[in-house]
Amino acid sequence: MGNLSMGVVEIVAELAVRGVQMQAVGYDRLRFEPGPPAELRGVILAHKSELLQLVGGYPPIPGREAASRHWAADPRSDLADDSAHWLALLRIAWVVDGRDPNGVFGVLRGLRCLGARLTRGGEGCEWRIIPPPGVSERGLVVEWLEPHAPLAVDLLTRLDAPDEEVE
Repeated sequence: MGNLSMGVVEIVAELAVRGVQMQAVGYDRLRFEPGPPAELRGVILAHKSELLQLVGGYPPIPGREAASRHWAADPRSDLADDSAHWLALLRIAWVVDGRDPNGVFGVLRGLRCLGARLTRGGEGCEWRIIPPPGVSERGLVVEWLEPHAPLAVDLLTRLDAPDEEVE
């Protein structure tokens, strides 16, 4: 990652995976804590106005330390094998529409609260959501994800596993 072909969602995901907080300072500056990785500075600069627009109206993206007591924490960290992936996915979804109680963030968080899992290898994208106990595959898709299908698929497609190497 770090090439200029990265989009805003990919930048936000990469920063979240690395535990970097990002917030808008006024209308023309971004603040990062800790500082952004050197290999992402060029792509951040190239997308500065989009990032400012995206984060300007939302609270800062928390780092890993703050995540356990913040809105983007994995509500089922007891399901440890995919917790880091859910944490990254929920952080991205919050930035996209976290203020909409009926948006994709709410749906994804609700599914995770019920015990949904993430695994690699779904149709059309690298990641797949495994339904929580008591929810059929059809129910997951039709009742929960279908109203948010394009955005949910986009978020899953762009999700980078925290344990992957960065290009």
